[in-house]
Amino acid sequence: MQHVVMFLRNRIVFLSAALLVSCSLLVLLFFISKQQSVTRKLQTLSANEKFFLEAFFRTLISTDNGSYVLYGNKPTSLMIYKEWQSYDLQPVSAFPSGSDFSPEKKGFEIWQKYQHLFPLKTYTFVKIGSCFSDHMTAVFLIHNKRLFNILRQHFNDFHRIFPHFNSAEYLLNAMLTNPSVLQQICHKHDLLLGIILGFGKDNAALFERKNKIEAFLFPQNFYPHQPHLEKPFLRPIPCSAFATLEEELNAIETKSDGVIEGFDLPGIEWTLHCPLGFLVDKEKTDLSQLRAQLKQHLIKATLAYQKGNFLQVTLNELSK
Repeated sequence: MQHVVMFLRNRIVFLSAALLVSCSLLVLLFFISKQQSVTRKLQTLSANEKFFLEAFFRTLISTDNGSYVLYGNKPTSLMIYKEWQSYDLQPVSAFPSGSDFSPEKKGFEIWQKYQHLFPLKTYTFVKIGSCFSDHMTAVFLIHNKRLFNILRQHFNDFHRIFPHFNSAEYLLNAMLTNPSVLQQICHKHDLLLGIILGFGKDNAALFERKNKIEAFLFPQNFYPHQPHLEKPFLRPIPCSAFATLEEELNAIETKSDGVIEGFDLPGIEWTLHCPLGFLVDKEKTDLSQLRAQLKQHLIKATLAYQKGNFLQVTLNELSK
């Protein structure tokens, strides 16, 4: 009887190990198959189309902090490019001259043309028009689940501005399908914008307050096309602890800092990933912990892009 029990135990251990190996092989085969699938799909694009598509993704991922969405914990990133007239694709060796051509714009148009080949489940792209100034467009890269969690956590802040959405689910759906919601946030609500970009509510509130004070004290920096405007119509009132706006602004600058450190950090390829810079309230944020976390995100991203072609690695990650 004891031999039978031992035999059965060994058999169960063997079958469990075999099942684990089989599952691991299936996962590996699925990953390889997915990589090959992306490679095959990219072969349907011309060399020029791939060139401009990569230009779009390099700006989105490297310059405008999309790597913190793909390989970190940020819910969204925001990319801005010039919205000028379209051109027919030019040979790579004959790049269009002049200031009225935007490779990022052309690249995003190519993405819209071929995005059906790379269906997204985890991420969403949302384009909004006329962001910040004329002839400018913004594209949000959104991690759907993280944005939902942020909206649920700070729903009261968003509900004050969008009272017709009675739940985080409805608001998320509106953001993903109706560009006007994100456009309103981008244009008018620095606090909400900072929250969905993952900067933290305290840091976003500090930035919003600093922006309002500076817009009043230095309108020439905020309204360069309206030199006749000496002061905005609405004057911010200093917080109770300060006698003047200048005094409050000095206090904000004293207690705030940025997250950017030196460019000599090991394991990070800075040509792939620009450092994430935003205003931090040192009184409410552990800056050293935040910097360490962001550093790990960039190391993870650097390792990912060492494994292959930039465009293929990006599309593989987006397609997960």
